[in-house]
Amino acid sequence: MTTRLAGRIVAAALAVLCVVLAWTAVVGAMAARDLSRARDLLSTTQGRADLAALAQAEGLAEHAEGLLRQPGPLLSQALPVVGRTTRAARIVAESGAATIGSARSAARVLDQKELVRDGKLDLEAVREFQQVLDAAALAMGPPLQRLAEVDPTLLPGPVARRVREAQGELLGADAKAARAAALTEALPGILGADQTRTVLVVLQNNAELRGTGGLISTFTVGTAQQGALVLEPFRDVIDVADPPEEVQRVTASPEYVEQYGPFLANTTLWKNANMSPDGPSSNSVLAAVASSSLGRNVDVVLSLDVRAMTSIAATLGSVALEDGTQLTAEQLADELYVRSYEGLEFSGLERRRELRAAADVALRRVLAGESAPEALVRQLTAAVEGRHLTLWSANPAEQALLVEAGAAGVVDTEGGDVSMVTVHNLGGPAHLQGGGPGEGNKLDYYVRRKLSISTVLGPDGTADVTQRLELANTAPEGLGPYVAGFTVPGRVTELVSLYAHGNAELQSLTKDGQTQTGSVSSELGARVVRTVTELDRNASATWELRYRVPLDGRSYRLRLVPQPLARDASVQVTVSGAPGVEVESGNDGKWTEGGVAFEERFTEIRDVNVRVAAPRTGLAERIRSFWSSPAGT
Repeated sequence: MTTRLAGRIVAAALAVLCVVLAWTAVVGAMAARDLSRARDLLSTTQGRADLAALAQAEGLAEHAEGLLRQPGPLLSQALPVVGRTTRAARIVAESGAATIGSARSAARVLDQKELVRDGKLDLEAVREFQQVLDAAALAMGPPLQRLAEVDPTLLPGPVARRVREAQGELLGADAKAARAAALTEALPGILGADQTRTVLVVLQNNAELRGTGGLISTFTVGTAQQGALVLEPFRDVIDVADPPEEVQRVTASPEYVEQYGPFLANTTLWKNANMSPDGPSSNSVLAAVASSSLGRNVDVVLSLDVRAMTSIAATLGSVALEDGTQLTAEQLADELYVRSYEGLEFSGLERRRELRAAADVALRRVLAGESAPEALVRQLTAAVEGRHLTLWSANPAEQALLVEAGAAGVVDTEGGDVSMVTVHNLGGPAHLQGGGPGEGNKLDYYVRRKLSISTVLGPDGTADVTQRLELANTAPEGLGPYVAGFTVPGRVTELVSLYAHGNAELQSLTKDGQTQTGSVSSELGARVVRTVTELDRNASATWELRYRVPLDGRSYRLRLVPQPLARDASVQVTVSGAPGVEVESGNDGKWTEGGVAFEERFTEIRDVNVRVAAPRTGLAERIRSFWSSPAGT
């Protein structure tokens, strides 16, 4: 009797187990289908019409989460192996639903509120938007933290790939919402909610590179009061800049003076004031330079390059020149970068005046509220993330919010390795001495850039790093002298700076395989190696910087910081372990077997986090290997 009873109990348990597993399999397939459909919907969202798509995607993700919370899948989570997979799927669904729901809440505010009305920012609407963003960051935080804690190496291969994709696409969404909330909190003060502010707006041309993007060729000053920004007509820097022999020096940090003082950067020369890649460093100097040259205290600096300007113009459809010519955003970019100078004498004053007027019209139309809010927010977000647009405030509390928002253009190298390359166009010999405007050129528009970083984590708590920089001058024949240069047309002279870990043990610098002697110093908490090079038309050069850095315990963090360019560079990263050293992913979505490997457009700051794995032994390792390794291995 006892044996028969035991047999029945076992049979019943097996039957229940089969039901649970079958239930889980069916529900899992349905949930996977819902999540796939939600992802497809999100991949096609554009503007106001997407509120319905966001609502549908949120419903699908919530339905998938609900399916995975049914009794069968919940019971399966108590089972070894299967439970881990079910739980991971539920967390992905939960994270997706929270993220989509937060995006929908923000989009609803943008759809229902006029953020700009009668040429003024609606401060109450901005504060409401900030509250929505704060709530979104809080709502997304816990589920995204659970998603970050899922270890894909303990999941079956196909499931692991889906989890890594979700981690790559979703992780950080709460931080982005928090940054956006900080920016919206700072905006009312910057736009004169409490007191009138003087705002300096500068336009950089990335065709002639400087640290924060490009040569400052055009500027305007505006007055901000109660949410309204009234701009004066754009002016040419040439109108206010002092010649090299008559410049006045302005206050700058000792580090800034040490690094860029020889180029008269902290003077009323203007054109080199933004040589530091760090936004607050350059923008604070610009504020001091403008105050000295114009006799007006500057409270706020808005610095944007041609990429940012044209992305803003894209929200308007087209921009008209004074002669009636309608330019799309792409055409305006081409005009602002190089075409306005082609075939002209040095100054090209008339054409440049027309383009200043076009920029003036574009900004005024945006300030008047002619851009769709969703499109404008999308373009401004991309411009900030790409460091094409930065803000600075003389008010410490506002500046802290801008830094928190990522809108200040801060270069933060503390706490890990860094890969950042800045190139400054030095023009000809006279330009090297701080003057000689005739020796400048706009050839950086044609210089292509590729950056590769290869890191090998060793068993001794160090990492060996090789940064590889490739520059290629693709300038065509037939360019005007103001673009191609006067002395040697087509030749560009560049000051190249390669940044690395602040405690890096530098080993070698080569150019095209030949040892180079570069100046070495410290800036922004990093080691920086500088060298000057010349690139003729159709020429290219490759530098390799090799160094060793200490690991932080078992962890290695690499921060990638792009220089804002006219055309994006590409970046390639590989992180692997030396023989006998296993590397674990930091959940950045770029994990491959044995390390991190990816190549992509270099469009924004990003971190790569990996660690040396602790030795794996016992049953857990056998299970991980069984589920993660391909069949037959």
